[in-house]
Amino acid sequence: INRNFRRLKQICNIFGDGVQVLVNNTCICNCPYKMFHYNQEALNIGADEYYYRCAIQKASGLDPFIRMNWIRPEDTVIYHQRGIHYFKIQGRNNLKNAELCKTIQYYFEQDFDGNLMDLITLFHPYNHFQPYVSNKLLNDFLSPFYTKADFCTLECVTCGYCKKTAEKCMNAADTLKINQKAVLFYQSKLNQ
Repeated sequence: INRNFRRLKQICNIFGDGVQVLVNNTCICNCPYKMFHYNQEALNIGADEYYYRCAIQKASGLDPFIRMNWIRPEDTVIYHQRGIHYFKIQGRNNLKNAELCKTIQYYFEQDFDGNLMDLITLFHPYNHFQPYVSNKLLNDFLSPFYTKADFCTLECVTCGYCKKTAEKCMNAADTLKINQKAVLFYQSKLNQ
């Protein structure tokens, strides 16, 4: 619900100043595998089936990367204005290789010029198929989410807003090549 500002305001009204949001969640909004993936990771059982399925889902086009539940450093002020004062960075499983201080610095400065995917993965990619998403070209992305009531109905196929945004801030040809390699790789993992 990171982009449902009406719902976030309701939550803040009920719970006060203690509400936190994750800024670098790499999950796609309403991912059907999320609960299963979290349970699998929590119990540390089985193969990485849901990770592979998730990776294939993200590589299904350009817009899945835009539909992830991230919050840019520049946008934290919008959340702050709506009563959210705590922003959590996830990734304790990456701390050995991640650049956490660098990530925190960008969030404190509320400014980042680079690949949004680098930032939300703490400058340690979660796989080798990470596209380039220009953070600066996303400057106005959140605007309709907080200016228009019920802007996002989660009907992505008919809406097209995230797809148009992806086409603006990503190189379609390069990303589709990366995605094709990702799908082949993770499909082969699932078939093993």
